[in-house]
Amino acid sequence: MQKLKFIVRGFSSPELAFKVFAKGIKMVIGRLKGEETTTVQTVIFDKGQFTEVEARKWLEDHSMKSGSVDETEDSWRFRQRDPGDFKDGSFRTISPGEE
Repeated sequence: MQKLKFIVRGFSSPELAFKVFAKGIKMVIGRLKGEETTTVQTVIFDKGQFTEVEARKWLEDHSMKSGSVDETEDSWRFRQRDPGDFKDGSFRTISPGEE
């Protein structure tokens, strides 16, 4: 099985990218059409650990989009890319700040 490369703007390795992620942050990642690496589609913040303002600040501090937010009972969800940009069936949710 081929190991997928993880991409977050400015980070070239999962180890480096994971160091900046706090507990309470999850990401939906997938493969863009025609690509072999993964890219962040949505960043999800746990409402028990982040206010909306804190989540927006975290995104801005890490050069990610903080525009419109989808609010659920337990989370703030910030879309980074349109889901239609991704290969069907390539999405998965990861928790980089969790050990």
